Amino acid sequence: MVDADTGQVIYEQGADKQLPVASVSKLLTIAVVHDELQKNIITADSRVSVTPAIAAISNDPAYSSIDLAAGRSYPVIELLNAAMVKSADGATLALATAAGNSPDEFVLAMEKKAREVGLRKTSIVNPTGLTNSEMKSFRSPNIADNVENAMSARNIAILTRYLLRTYPALLQVSAQKKANFLITKGNVKRIANLNEMLPGGRYTVPGVTITGLKTGTSDNAGACFVSTGKYHGHQIITVVLHAGGHNPDNRFIQTQRLYAMLKHDYRLERVRLPQAVRQAVVTNGAKRTVATCPTTVTIWDRAFNLLHCLPGAQSAAN
Repeated sequence: MVDADTGQVIYEQGADKQLPVASVSKLLTIAVVHDELQKNIITADSRVSVTPAIAAISNDPAYSSIDLAAGRSYPVIELLNAAMVKSADGATLALATAAGNSPDEFVLAMEKKAREVGLRKTSIVNPTGLTNSEMKSFRSPNIADNVENAMSARNIAILTRYLLRTYPALLQVSAQKKANFLITKGNVKRIANLNEMLPGGRYTVPGVTITGLKTGTSDNAGACFVSTGKYHGHQIITVVLHAGGHNPDNRFIQTQRLYAMLKHDYRLERVRLPQAVRQAVVTNGAKRTVATCPTTVTIWDRAFNLLHCLPGAQSAAN
């Protein structure tokens, strides 16, 4: 659990363990696509032609499918909606080819982006998060069939914070409870968001407004979920990987518990930075030191609540 505004890690457990992350890895795909949009290599209205190979993945009922039709073209913005809201594998694969790249070339771009963002523990096999064998004709012959994208929870939090800073409009996509997708001319499909923590969903948290962000599920990854939520004016990021049990909604239940802990055990506290930080030494300058900014930072502090858990704390606090 991280404060996206300050970068403070509020809570962590096994945060640096590299694990399969299934469709959560689509966040890195979106980061590369956003770069292509920013550089005007593609636009939101650019149309992407769906090949039979992409259609085979998009129409497989065993996958997160959106039924793209071979030979048809779809605008980037609709594919982006499908990738984020429905986690559609075929739509994600189509996005990866929007700028003319092959999926393998796009993976190289994902690896480059991971380095730029500062992600150290990542293993990228494809843009979708499927296992290598599930990529059908896009399967890499040099990789074992059961291998899939792997990242650490810390790196997913870093990536999410990067996206919030550089691509804030992404939350307008991920906050949609439902999105329209034009399957064929005159045939619009209404796709529901897989995020059950959005306002009005089954796992909402009182006092917290969830705006995104991404689910992921596979046999190896289990149930995964990255959330972004507003609490006390701060943007909070949570990452839950491999939520155990037979209930896939455990990822939402564990996320609820993180927010409940934040609400119950923490408070915001403004801390004045020490003099050594507030003054910078100037070499060969007219002044020996210069004042720096900021002079204070706001942090989530747990000490106040721990005080009340100690014997005699109540009388001491009074």
